[in-house]
Amino acid sequence: MSKGATAMVGAGVMSKGATAMVGAGVVGGGGIGAMVLIDGAVRGDLCVLEMEAAGPCDERVVTIGVARERGGWDPRERERVSDLEGRRLTVVQPVLLEGIEAAGRVLFVGRVAAVRQRLDGKRDGYELRGVCDWSGLLEGVVEGAIDSGERVGDVIVRLSDGAGLGLDVGLVGAGVLGRVVGRSWGAGAELGAVLRWLLDRHGLVVRREMSWDGGGVIERRGVRELARGRDVSVVVSEGAVAGVDDDIERGRAVKMVGVCGGQVVESTFEMVAGWDVAGEGLADGEYARSTSGAFEDVADVYRLWVLNEDGALGGAAYDLTGLFGDGRAVEPTGLRFGGALSADASGRSLGVVVEYSDDNGLSWRLYPGRVANERGRAGVYLDDDVLDGDYFASAKAGGVRVRVTATLTNPLRTEVVRWAGHPFAGGHATRAFDLRGLFAWRRVDSGSKYFGEIEAGLRPADETDGRGAMRRWLDERAPVMGVDQAKLSVVLDGLVLGAGVGDRVTVGLDGERVDGGARVVRRVTWDWDRMRTEVGLEGIGRRV
Repeated sequence: MSKGATAMVGAGVMSKGATAMVGAGVVGGGGIGAMVLIDGAVRGDLCVLEMEAAGPCDERVVTIGVARERGGWDPRERERVSDLEGRRLTVVQPVLLEGIEAAGRVLFVGRVAAVRQRLDGKRDGYELRGVCDWSGLLEGVVEGAIDSGERVGDVIVRLSDGAGLGLDVGLVGAGVLGRVVGRSWGAGAELGAVLRWLLDRHGLVVRREMSWDGGGVIERRGVRELARGRDVSVVVSEGAVAGVDDDIERGRAVKMVGVCGGQVVESTFEMVAGWDVAGEGLADGEYARSTSGAFEDVADVYRLWVLNEDGALGGAAYDLTGLFGDGRAVEPTGLRFGGALSADASGRSLGVVVEYSDDNGLSWRLYPGRVANERGRAGVYLDDDVLDGDYFASAKAGGVRVRVTATLTNPLRTEVVRWAGHPFAGGHATRAFDLRGLFAWRRVDSGSKYFGEIEAGLRPADETDGRGAMRRWLDERAPVMGVDQAKLSVVLDGLVLGAGVGDRVTVGLDGERVDGGARVVRRVTWDWDRMRTEVGLEGIGRRV
């Protein structure tokens, strides 16, 4: 075989190309484009631009281009394209098997999640973003609590049965299935986060196989061990690989960055009136929904109370930097109140606690009516038809104060840094570890009305400081942060449709290995626009 020719085993080839990937089907530069179906009907005005499969669950996102009928600025064009949002979306790639015999490889089944307009001087038109049904299933919650001492196999089966995931664990070894989980979750935890953590922690991955039976798509999902994944070789011959980018070389220092969610802080916040004072002073009936002649004009008056953390009311914004107090500046931005960390005797959060005072803060009492938590900012809305009488009288007289005991989450992520190797010995590589499912930082500030009770042990609170544990997690992995743990991105000409998340890949150059050993596929991006495939590889030993 001459250099640059396509070399594959066990795969149908659509056309000659420069890519060589053993064990994976390839669509070369002259191949047939993928078919896009909306609600089961092929649409000639839609074309696949890009699709990505990533993570241990093989979750997929697709970008679809829309052929224009009018200019992208035309409102009729927006209306036509917007009608596609929420519709069923299927992507099928025709593949030649032998001679002129053809078959269709199902690549994506889901819905149109968003419509985006492109007016960048290159593409005056619209794109669709599709999210697969599988990702939608993972947005559910865990029905019951999970104990750290339970067995991996039992938990995966329970999650699968409870949410209808259809996961087959029959090909996973008994030794792996019999391991203890190693972490606990309460009922209501995010299903996807739990499953991703389990898979990554124990060296597992979900393999998805979709097929078309004439009446629809059949999808099978199996859990596989990374150590027993399908072996695929990428043979780098002349012109075959558009680029190989290995970001960690042997001997280079590695900056390890552990990342979890922003710090969550509970405090008691003094609120400010969020309405225009010009709406005050009307007859009492004008402030009740059922009796007002124009309630929408005064809907916020005496009802909307805000923290002004975004500075939208003018004047000084609430000091977020001081609240979080981790040495980093937090710019004014809209946040949302979360439930208090303080809990009742049963351990249940007290929620968002709203109180008012009519004696200038000498005494406080719970607002007795209905309260709505604002979404785009830290604020509360008193949502009764008729406001509570005592509160209303004090508010009209200008003598009411409102405070809220709740949590705010720092928009800046919590990060812990650990160096592997000497940081000043030349260049270094950076590895970021997403540890949101493992560690968190939550605390009750001294400004909370419950702080004294918690310090005295009279009230429970859901506090935790995972920064030390994050450091130990990084310490455990620092000794093996060599070439075997490196990330490797291989860009191949053509659409390598057979490459999948969980495959074990060895990269070679004319028979010689490029890197120090086999790696596992963590991400695959197929680009129909440029007819190429980018395969993201990482060391098999990685556990995030």
